[in-house]
Amino acid sequence: MEKLCEIIPEGVEDIFYHEYEIKEWSISRIKEIFRSYGYRPISTPSFEFYDMFYGMDTITNRDEMFKIIDENGKILVLRPDMTIPIARIAAANFNKISGSLKLSYVVNVFRRNNSIGYGKKEFMQAGAEYFGMSEPDSDAEIISLGVNSLINCGIKNFMIEIGHVGFFKGALNDCNIDEKRLMEIRKNVESKNYFELERMLEETDIPEKNKEVLLKLPRLYGKPIEVISKAKELVLNSYMDESIENIKQVYKIITQYGYGDFIVFDLGLVSNINYYTGAIFKGYIDGHGREVISGGRYDNLTQRFGNLIPATGFGLNVDEIMEVLSMKKMEQSFKTDYLLIYKEDMRENTLALARVLRQNNFIVETQLHDELFKDFKGKAKEVVYVLKNNFKINNIEKGVVYSCKEDKFLEHVLLNNKITPIH
Repeated sequence: MEKLCEIIPEGVEDIFYHEYEIKEWSISRIKEIFRSYGYRPISTPSFEFYDMFYGMDTITNRDEMFKIIDENGKILVLRPDMTIPIARIAAANFNKISGSLKLSYVVNVFRRNNSIGYGKKEFMQAGAEYFGMSEPDSDAEIISLGVNSLINCGIKNFMIEIGHVGFFKGALNDCNIDEKRLMEIRKNVESKNYFELERMLEETDIPEKNKEVLLKLPRLYGKPIEVISKAKELVLNSYMDESIENIKQVYKIITQYGYGDFIVFDLGLVSNINYYTGAIFKGYIDGHGREVISGGRYDNLTQRFGNLIPATGFGLNVDEIMEVLSMKKMEQSFKTDYLLIYKEDMRENTLALARVLRQNNFIVETQLHDELFKDFKGKAKEVVYVLKNNFKINNIEKGVVYSCKEDKFLEHVLLNNKITPIH
C-alpha cells in the first residue's frame, strides 16, 4: 500500500529544501541579470481566458492547456506560457511610455502532457521581452541577455543555435503546399531526418530548385561564417537574402557583447514558424539533451490586442537549470554559518548573540542543548556551545576546536572578519 505522504499527482513534484535553495539561488541570479539590463519585472494572473489563445498562433498547443469553467460559464486556462499575457500588457501600456518597453518575469506555467522536462505539468519559466524595436540590436540584446543569464547561474558549457524563419519561408515562396504537408516538411527539416525529407519532397509538386534548397537546409548548421557562405549559394529570392543579412548583423552585435563563442547557426530551425517572424534561437547545455532556453522575434503578436508593436524575447526553463546544476554537481553550499547550542540559563544571551550575527548577514540557528543528541557535524560551519564563562567552538570545516570569551568571539567574527557569511 502506498504511503499517503508519497502520493502526489502525476506531472508535479515536491522540492525539498536542499534543491529548493538551489532553485531560489538560480532565480536570484537570473533576476540579477534581468535587472542589470533594465528589464522591469511584471506579474500576470495564473488564470487567463481561453478565448485569448483561441485562433492565435502560439508556441503552446491548445490541447495541452488546463481548462476550467468559472462561475459565469467562461472557459479559463491555467497560464501555459507568458509571452501572450505579456503581449497583452505591452499592447495596453506601450503608448503610455516613451521609447522601448523591456519586461521580465519568473513564474510557474502549466501544460498538460508537454514535452518539456519529461512531461511535467508545472514548471518555472523565466523570461524577458523587448517591445518597440525591430533592428538587429534588440535581437542581439535578447540573445546576449539569455547567454548572460546562463553564465550567471554558473553554467559555461552551452551553445545557442540561431536561425531565421525568413530563410525557410523564402525557400517555399510561391510554392503551393497544403498545411499538413508543410508541417511534415518542417518537422523533418528540424529533426534533420534527411531520408524522410527526401522521400516527402519527391512526392511534393514544387520546382526542383526549391527541393534542392530544402534538402540542404538541415545541413546548414555550424559556425556562423561557414553557414552564411553556404546559405548564400542557395538564395532564391530577396526574402532569403534579407534573412541571411539579418542574422549576420545579429551575430556581429553578439560578438561585440563578447558572447560570439556561444553561437552557432542553424537555418534548419523552423518549428513554430507561424508564430515567429524573424531571428529565432534555442539553447542547449553540454550533456543535457533538452533545450533550456528558446525565443525569437514575433512582430505580429500584439496586433491581436489592437496595437502592432515589434517584439522579441525568450523563455528560460528554470527547472532544467536546476537539473543541470545537480547533474554537473554544481550545487551551491547553503550550510548554516553558526549553530548556537545553549542551556536554559543561557537562552537570553544566546538569542541576543544570534540577533547580532543575523544583523551582520550570517545564517544562524539556535538549539537547546540535548544530552541525547550530540552529533552536530554537517549542520553548520561552526558549532558554538554558549557557556557561562566561555564559548566552546567547533570549526567543522577546519576540524579545529577552541574556546574564547563572548566579546572575543564577536571580535573574531565581526572585526577581524576571519569568518565571512556564505551568501
